[in-house]
Amino acid sequence: MRGFLTSVPDGAKVVQRSAMRRTFISMVAAALISSVSMAGPDPVALWAFPYGLDVSGTVRLGVVAYQQSGVTQVVFQVSGGSPVTVTKEILNPDTGEMEFVLVLDTTGYADGSKTISATAWGGGLSTVLPARPVWVANSTVKTIYYVATNGNDSASGTSGSPFASISNAVVKASSGDEIRVRNGEYVLNISANRKFNRYVLICADAGASPRIIPPSNALRSGFLRFKGLEFDWRNVETNKPDGGVDGNIIVGWGEPYVWFEDCIFHGPVGLYNSYLIGIKLYSGARDITVERCEFSDLNVALPMPPGSIARNHYIHDITSDAFDFNSDTLITGNRVHGIK
Repeated sequence: MRGFLTSVPDGAKVVQRSAMRRTFISMVAAALISSVSMAGPDPVALWAFPYGLDVSGTVRLGVVAYQQSGVTQVVFQVSGGSPVTVTKEILNPDTGEMEFVLVLDTTGYADGSKTISATAWGGGLSTVLPARPVWVANSTVKTIYYVATNGNDSASGTSGSPFASISNAVVKASSGDEIRVRNGEYVLNISANRKFNRYVLICADAGASPRIIPPSNALRSGFLRFKGLEFDWRNVETNKPDGGVDGNIIVGWGEPYVWFEDCIFHGPVGLYNSYLIGIKLYSGARDITVERCEFSDLNVALPMPPGSIARNHYIHDITSDAFDFNSDTLITGNRVHGIK
């Protein structure tokens, strides 16, 4: 099914002007893509936090839910524990959305995986969400690695002896570690299929603005969280007789649970016959989260597999679709214009 936001005319803005309106439009999008909601008045309910989120202290884990006669309650459970019933929406400051929120104090839990389940009730009917894991990390120690253009992949990866490549840092990292990337241009090909069970954060170092450039492409490891990186394809050479560009900036295989925050994805400016896609995942991928990113000069900005979140983006100068999504996808707070 094609993205429902792609029909917005040039210059229009899809900006929800209040948290309530953002949630309402999200629920409209969910209703359009949910075969359950099309068949009957069951509540539409979607998770509003990333799959596998690290949690510590007290956290707010939300569900956005809609039913034409009103959602009466959402019942949460943590790893099969006692039910917690939430009867009204509140503004979740973590997301800026009106949500049914489970306020969870994790201080009594041992570090490790917990499973959050939820059932939304409305109109006398219910919708059971697929269980979503979180990782309690109150006392878990992480290692921080550094990457710099003047680094060496035989180095230790410390601040004083950084690695030269992001891919080498990923190979050396363990679940929950952090990779800080300094200024410069980098090729990002993460071909090693690492089996992480917590997100490894790959982020811009303090004050840095690293750029990922072609021929970056492959993403074969899961639980990677990218933050503050610029994926710059503006100077990519054309590969079609009419000057167009095919392909994907990032392409993943398997089930790579990935999370992009505050990133920029630029295609070649002005090549409106381009078939370049921002992020493309294959082979059963689901549950990706993409927040507060900018996408421009692409064909499709963001194909979204099931269970995903696309929140608070600026998308412009796109030749086809801002979103190309499947069922159970939360699309909210986005601004789209310049579809050619």
